Amino acid sequence: MTGGYEVIQIGENEYEVRNKTGRSFHVNLGSRSCSCFEFQMLAIPCSHAIAAALKAKVSVNDLVIEQYKVEFLKRAYQGTILPETATSGGIPMPAIVSDLHLAPPATRRPPGRPKKLRYFSRGEKRVNEMRSPEGYLQQVQGHWPQQSHLQEPNISNKEVEAPTKGTFGDGRNRIGWFGGLRR
Repeated sequence: MTGGYEVIQIGENEYEVRNKTGRSFHVNLGSRSCSCFEFQMLAIPCSHAIAAALKAKVSVNDLVIEQYKVEFLKRAYQGTILPETATSGGIPMPAIVSDLHLAPPATRRPPGRPKKLRYFSRGEKRVNEMRSPEGYLQQVQGHWPQQSHLQEPNISNKEVEAPTKGTFGDGRNRIGWFGGLRR
């Protein structure tokens, strides 16, 4: 087992790599290929090729193409790069391009603070804050959570017991701005 993969050599520089779920991949280190096609597309060894390279005791850095290595990058910037000028000789610049004056875009920021744009994470829901008729803050998702406390007032002549301080009368707590009981 190499990194959770079972690696079996099936030929010279060819390996079968099985993951924990039993799915198998064919890796050829000589041609730098894997049946998942990630190795060919990125030209960087995929996890299956790394597991096969570890089994074969081959350096993983040797499987990366030359264009990704530091030496190649250094060679790209080895010479001097000069800016293009009209007097440098070479190909003459067309009049349409040389007479063109490039200015910054004519845009202006609108007044006021910019609106905050935020992308919600997976599973996160947008929550709106609204005030109820009683004046306390409610967090809702499209509608009021319960309508029982918003019913028509009882206007009969019966004596009605006043609710205790900090509750609606039916035992539910009144939530204030900071999540505590409103006094």
